[in-house]
Amino acid sequence: MPDLKRVALHDPLTEKDHSITVDNELVVSETIRTPMLAYDSSNKLEYFGKAAVGSATSSGVWQIKNFTYDSNSNLTGWLFADGNGSYDNVWDNRASLSYS
Repeated sequence: MPDLKRVALHDPLTEKDHSITVDNELVVSETIRTPMLAYDSSNKLEYFGKAAVGSATSSGVWQIKNFTYDSNSNLTGWLFADGNGSYDNVWDNRASLSYS
């Protein structure tokens, strides 16, 4: 059986994540993730989600972040849905998920 290695890459220009499995020099598979954004009523970024291209927003395959702001509307950080960066959340349920 070949020795497969998985490499995760992030392209900051396109905001896409690439998960590449390689067998020595040969790329075996690649997963490209694209972002989904949701803004609050003040037009501040509230949620940022990523899933494989073509994923349904109703499927539990999303990594979701909730952004936090101070009283002056300055970004102070973000929290992950379920407290982790796993790709196992439903984008459509982002407002009712627990973040930490």
